[in-house]
Amino acid sequence: MITLLFDIDDTLYDMMIPFQSACHAVLGTQCDAFIEDMFKVFYRHSNRLLEDTQKGHLPIEIMRQKRIQLAAQEFGLTLSDETASSFQISYKENQEKIFISDTVREMLDDCCHHHAAAGIITNGPSGHQWQKALWLGLDHWFLREQVIISGDVGVDKPHVDIFRHVSEKLQLSGKEVWYVGDTFANDIVGPSQIGWHTIWLNRRHYPTPEVPPYPDITVKDEEEMCTAIKNLIHECQPNKQ
Repeated sequence: MITLLFDIDDTLYDMMIPFQSACHAVLGTQCDAFIEDMFKVFYRHSNRLLEDTQKGHLPIEIMRQKRIQLAAQEFGLTLSDETASSFQISYKENQEKIFISDTVREMLDDCCHHHAAAGIITNGPSGHQWQKALWLGLDHWFLREQVIISGDVGVDKPHVDIFRHVSEKLQLSGKEVWYVGDTFANDIVGPSQIGWHTIWLNRRHYPTPEVPPYPDITVKDEEEMCTAIKNLIHECQPNKQ
């Protein structure tokens, strides 16, 4: 039997939905022509600035203002601090409405039915990520001890220590482990360091890096991800001839 672990953000749900809703609420439709590219830039700035916040160098309120201001700036838009704050308020409100699609829900049901769903590994502040887990209803598929958040562990993906921590905590040694995520550095390079297999959900159509490690499977959307996982599970059934 295989053992599956998942990222949360942009893997189990589509992060661009609350982002686009916040853009519409605060900026109107002026971003529609480049909304996906703007989201990718926003996500990049968010990850970079979060490192400063975690080190105590940047208050989280300022980080949340700066990430949308910097993203908008790359597309010729200048946002005041007030507008950036309004965006963050709307973004948070829409994050509270995040949901798992029927496709992913069916996949998780299938994983649990076949005892393949081992857990979650996600980067981010503890409180914020636990809140997302609540909004998404992850307790339907995972016990609390199966949800590992970097803010609780004190080390972020892709550092190998968080994957070692999870392997020990969930007693994964000797099992065929697959990790599913959307961010190449965090979710492909990281788990590959301890010999896990990987599935890269490349929603945003990033180019595949030219040097290894490479994902075992690359999929472009939730439907392909769910099909790939369903095939893996059923290929590994003990009674398969």
